[in-house]
Amino acid sequence: RLIIGDKSAEDSTFKLKLTHDRLEGGGHCIGDVVSAEFVLPLTDSAPFSLKAKTTRWNFANFFSIFSSAARQRDIQTLLTTSIDLQSDKGGFAKASGEVAVNEISLRRGAIGIKNSSPVRFFVRSGVVNANPFSLEGEGGYLKGSIFDST
Repeated sequence: RLIIGDKSAEDSTFKLKLTHDRLEGGGHCIGDVVSAEFVLPLTDSAPFSLKAKTTRWNFANFFSIFSSAARQRDIQTLLTTSIDLQSDKGGFAKASGEVAVNEISLRRGAIGIKNSSPVRFFVRSGVVNANPFSLEGEGGYLKGSIFDST
């Protein structure tokens, strides 16, 4: 059984494989709430790949590993994402693909913000762009866009 902070969570499974030029692995964390498969290059010529998915993950619980403040302040979060990034060589800095944030919400007591539509990040050869996005709710908002960020 997995314990995060002082709360019980679903079991997790992981696998790792080390070769001469890469570290491959994957697994499921907190049941199927967080899942990922990855290839991390150990040389400049090895491929990179990250495929990950979160499903209604309350990531505030993750911070309780380091501090009990999230629990004490009644902070609740939800995150549903899919990540698909890869490069033939050059690692993360040369990756292309997409990160989709389908659901994100942050709440403390009666105050909270969330997205009303998916937020999509497009990555081409390590350059990140995102269409305008917003998180809105009771007591606040966050609006942004990303153009040619590295």
